[in-house]
Amino acid sequence: KIHRNAVYWCEFSPNSERLATCGHDMCIGVWDVAGNSNPERSVSENQGKRINQVLKGHTGWVMQVRWCTTAKYIASCSADKTIKLWNVEDESNALRWGMIVTTILTEHDRVMSLVWSSDMTRIVSAAKGGAIHFWNVTLQLKKFTGKESADALVRTILPAPKNKSGHFQDVNRLCFNRGDRQLLSCSNDTMLKTWNPRTGRLLKNFEGHHDHVMSCAFSPDGIKIASASHDRTIRIWDTTTGQTLSVLEGHGNIVYDVVFSTYDNGKLLLSAGHDGAVIVW
Repeated sequence: KIHRNAVYWCEFSPNSERLATCGHDMCIGVWDVAGNSNPERSVSENQGKRINQVLKGHTGWVMQVRWCTTAKYIASCSADKTIKLWNVEDESNALRWGMIVTTILTEHDRVMSLVWSSDMTRIVSAAKGGAIHFWNVTLQLKKFTGKESADALVRTILPAPKNKSGHFQDVNRLCFNRGDRQLLSCSNDTMLKTWNPRTGRLLKNFEGHHDHVMSCAFSPDGIKIASASHDRTIRIWDTTTGQTLSVLEGHGNIVYDVVFSTYDNGKLLLSAGHDGAVIVW
């Protein structure tokens, strides 16, 4: 235990050897999942040890932490209206490991969610209120290392009513499909939307939920979308048509998250709810 309060998010590194966590206490923890391979200790003694110090620097709740594809950086977003990039590449370098490489000043409200592009050139973030922002991470790392800046902003998808295609309320989750050809967002306005990440143009609306949509995910083959909602249901959607393929009812309360299995090309779906249940579909 390192977190003193609610933990909002956890995510494996690309090689599954590390786990990053964050939460209400404004801290980020990085954990050794596989164990530190000390031959003097048993496997159980090695597991779950922290790799290094807790990452501190945010002044508000840390809403999400996301690994880049090379595991060199962790990106975090916070209620303090910033996105921070942390160096977590080399644990043996005590001076550099855990250092804040740069801080992106969003100059907007609480940053609810973020996602890396697969080539690590962009970060897309969602702000409280429904705005979606695209950031040039390459520029940020080159010109503003160790500093704070808002100059990396590339594009903004404004919320409704300023933008008739935008979300009306908070965006809770963002994700790319394979190849970054589509960006998916879900919102408290009961809607899911897909966007062209190069132009910011709306591609399709997904309508059917009756309450806040808390989470969304593309299937590994990109053919389906899964979403979880306050209405206690999970919906499976056809990516191309936007139609609901099935409604999964089994949770007795809010469904917070859904994720497809990856080892079998998405034949299984896991969901987690406020009823204390994790269900495999």
